[in-house]
Formats: sequence, C-alpha cells, structure tokens
Amino acid sequence: MQFGPGSAWVDDVSFDITGEIRRDPAEPARPLTAQGLVNLTAFTRLYGYVRHFHPSDQAARTDWETFAVEGVRKVESAATTVELIDRLRAAFQPIAPGAAIYATAAPPPPVPVPDAKSYLRYQHNGVGLDNGMIYRSPRNAVSPPLPKPFEAELVPGVTARVPLVVPVEDGHTLPLAPAAEPLPIYSRTAADRATRLADVVIAWNIMQHFYPYFDVVKTDWLAELPKALRSAATDPDSAAFLATLQRLVAALHDGHGNVMGGAMSFRVPPIAMAWVDGQLLVTQVFKSCPPGIVPGDRVVRIDGKPIDQATADARARISAATEGWMRARLRSELSLCKSSSMQLEFEPYDGGSNKLFDLPCAQPKSKDPEAYPEPRPVEKVTELEPGIFYVDLDRVTDKEWTDAIPRLEKAKGIVFDMRGYPGGPGIQSLAHLTDSPIRSAKWNIPSPLQPDRLEVKWNESGWPVPPQKPYFAAKRAFLIDGRAISYAETVMGIVEAFKLGEIVGEPTAGTNGNVNPFKLAGGYTISWTGMKVLKHDGSQHHGIGILPTVPVSRTRKGVAEGKDELLLKAVEVLKR
Repeated sequence: MQFGPGSAWVDDVSFDITGEIRRDPAEPARPLTAQGLVNLTAFTRLYGYVRHFHPSDQAARTDWETFAVEGVRKVESAATTVELIDRLRAAFQPIAPGAAIYATAAPPPPVPVPDAKSYLRYQHNGVGLDNGMIYRSPRNAVSPPLPKPFEAELVPGVTARVPLVVPVEDGHTLPLAPAAEPLPIYSRTAADRATRLADVVIAWNIMQHFYPYFDVVKTDWLAELPKALRSAATDPDSAAFLATLQRLVAALHDGHGNVMGGAMSFRVPPIAMAWVDGQLLVTQVFKSCPPGIVPGDRVVRIDGKPIDQATADARARISAATEGWMRARLRSELSLCKSSSMQLEFEPYDGGSNKLFDLPCAQPKSKDPEAYPEPRPVEKVTELEPGIFYVDLDRVTDKEWTDAIPRLEKAKGIVFDMRGYPGGPGIQSLAHLTDSPIRSAKWNIPSPLQPDRLEVKWNESGWPVPPQKPYFAAKRAFLIDGRAISYAETVMGIVEAFKLGEIVGEPTAGTNGNVNPFKLAGGYTISWTGMKVLKHDGSQHHGIGILPTVPVSRTRKGVAEGKDELLLKAVEVLKR
C-alpha cells in the first residue's frame, strides 16, 4: 500500500481490451426522497447478503462495483413496495436464482435444497477483497447437514430469503438461470451521484458483515446507513464525498479506519505540533521556519478558523478507538496544508498579544528528528548517560540494531522508544530480553457463517518469539503514547504480558490486527481492521491498548523548555 507521495514498481503486467468504455454524463446531486431511501436501504442489505454469502456461479462472476451502480439507478425510483419487490427481483434473480424476494405478509413456501453430488458454501477467513492481504473468501465444498436459507426483512414489508449453500451438478451451481445482460463498462467519478451511492452500499456491507469490533464499540451500524446515503446523494464534489466516507468510517471507532482519495495534500508547515494539556501547542520549530515562533506557543486559529471549530470538524472525520489515537490523528489532520501556505495564529507562551503567521508548506521529511513532536535524540542508538542507552525503534534499521548489540549487551539500562510504528528489528528486539520463549497476543480472524454476524467462528493465530543471544541483563523502560498502534501494540503487548520492562508514558492507540483495505469507484481507498486482537489473557485490547506502568504526560512548561518529559522519566526509573 502506498499512501501519499512515493513510488511503486510493477512487474509482469498484461492488458486485455474488455469492451468500449461508456462515458455517461454524471448525474447531478439531488436529495433522496423518503421512498428512495427505503428503496436503497433494501437494495443495500440484499446486496450484502448475495455478494458475500450466496455462492452461486452467477454471483461469483458478477462485477459487484458496476452491479451496485446500476442497481442504485434501477431501484431508487420505485414508487411502491410492490414495485420495489419487482425491481429487486429483476436485479438479483439473474445472479441469485435460488433467492426469494417477497412481501413480508405473503411468504412463499420454503423450497428444499435438492439432492446433489456436492454443495458449495462461502467459507470466509475474514473477507477476501483481492488486495494481497491474508484474508480469503473461497467457495468450498460442504457436506450435509445443510443450513437453512438466510431470511431477513430488508425494510418493513419486504423480506428476502437467500440460500447460503447451493447444489453443484456437472461443474456448475443450481438452479440454472438465463445469463444476465452484460453490465456496462464506463468511466466512474465521484461527480456521479449513483457512483457515490454505490460506494456507500459497498463499504457499508463490508463492515456490516466482517468488522470484528462491533461488540466492543457498540455502534448502531444500521443507523449509519441512511446518514451516509443521504449525504452521498447531495455531495457536490469529490472532497465533500470524501468527508461523507470519512464520517461513515469514523463511526467504527477503529484506529486503522481511514479514507484516502481526492486531491489530498500531504504538505505541512515548518513546525511540529502536539496536544499537550488539552491544547494544540508548537512543540518543535524546523530550521526553515521564520523567526518568532517558539515551542510552547498555543495555536488558536488555523486558516482563520478558531481551533475549537477546526478540531470539531476534524474529529467528526477521524476514526479512533482511544482518545490518545484521536489526538495523534487530530495533530496530523490539523497540520495538513490546504494550499501552498497555512495561516496560523498563536498565543505566545510568555504572554503578550497573539501573533499571526503565513507559513510556507512543504512535504515532510520522513523520520526526521526535527519533525517529531518531541525533541528526540538525533542518534537512533545513543548513550544518554554512562551505561544508559536510548534506542529509537521507530527509526533504527536492522543493520543499526545489529551493530548496536555489543554495546547494549553491556548496558545497565536501556530506553526503547515506541512512540510510533517500529521498523527494523521491531518484535525481534524483544528476543534479547528473555531467556525463555514468548509470543504475541491472540489474533482472531472472523469466519462468519451467516450474514449480519449472527454466527461467527474465529480462527486464532499468533507469532512465537524464541529467545536469542546475547541476553540483555539491563533494566529496561519503554516509551509509549497514543501514536503506538498496530504492530507497535503487538510489540508492547508482549512487553506487557511478560513484564519485560517498565512502560512509561500514556496509553497506546488500542487498535491492532491486520488491515484489509479496499478501493471504491471515484479513486477512494478505505482501510480498516480485519481481525480481532485480544490480550494474552483473552481480555479486551481494542479501545484500551497497552497501559503504562509509570504514567506521565507532557506539560506546556516542559515543551517550552525543550524537554522530552517521557524520556526524562524513563531515565529516572532506570536509575532507581
């Protein structure tokens, strides 16, 4: 995955001409009617049941993105319940010939599954989205006893009965159905209303059936559907629709939840900022910054907008499981420039009148010490005091780690900085801190047997970490805060469970598990967490994270004095 500026290399590419691209004029924005919302709600729910759980050959061959766009166009304008049922049948029966769609008050008699030599069923390991991740959704052979068809009322008065298992004869699924008309191939943009609505249909369903943390976050996901559909119908441009998707994903309270797309900027002003004591403060000033701004200055306006308003607007579009990750994301979002410069108004730390600056914006330098929101040591591995070493696991490479091992073996104390996302040795660094095998927390991939998460099995796995010589006998302290997410929490979960050292700072992001990103028409990519991670003892991790054994937070005074208060506390702990 590549988010933001960068390069990618692609090998072994071939192209096929599959048809002429139809370039229909984009349908302009207009509000949904009350009946239109009912119609699209019914279409959305049935779309998910058939796409993800009905294993017919016809459904497996369907171009689901185009099907969603065309379905939105055909179903939305149904004027009555009877007409809605007719249009749903016309859309779905060619690809789900065994499904029944009917008035709730007049159900047809159940149709028994015919005897066959074999049967197919989706056996999800997460949800396979053709993105190269670990998740898969194969159609596998199953034996009797067979489950009953899934039945659900899509909207009041309209019910669907969808088989979860289909018989197979002569290499194809039954029942047979006339081939559906070929779906058009056409250029899609977020300027097209039906494309935006289809994106909501697709995204909502993936989360509805496969997001593993609804039991923890308690979001009423069904209630989020009409909000997103209404907003998508009236969004005037790609930026507005980006915000619609972001608000939808924010309701997941998933630290991995993010939406990329549109003309996003990755430029920042020549300062670093962070939330300290509930205020957005300047924490570092880059060499390229004009004079007059110092650490400790408080941001009061961004591009003319009061900081409280700017924060509230950004918060509504950020998905976070903990307040620590929310503050980390807010810092990042509010640091992004909307043009070549950013206007910032500051309240000086030392008093006096507010000061206004128009700061130039540029691409940030990755892992540059001056760009961090705290004054980290320039060297990735360095001796802070005689016998006490600092290792920045966010920046150190494998080679630098290997070269440092002889020195660390002799250390009296080691501070490991985990405020970020570790590269290089990462989890392997822990192998030198134990003389017995240790392992990661419990990773659980959902395997839903029925839609709407009504019956879910969990496939558990984890990483073993065997001990490695030399063993570091030094006292250890690990620095954490809300920026430590995902793999960082895998590392810190082992530290917590096996008591490999003191944990100094603030709680981590409370979000772990491999992501499962997918693309949507119009150039959007949504990332989210595809598995559930539990702590070693089986307790909840999501929304809690790794808690410090030595809690400490930054202060405005410390920022103004250029201190890294978490690092200073860790050194103090090691010297006790």
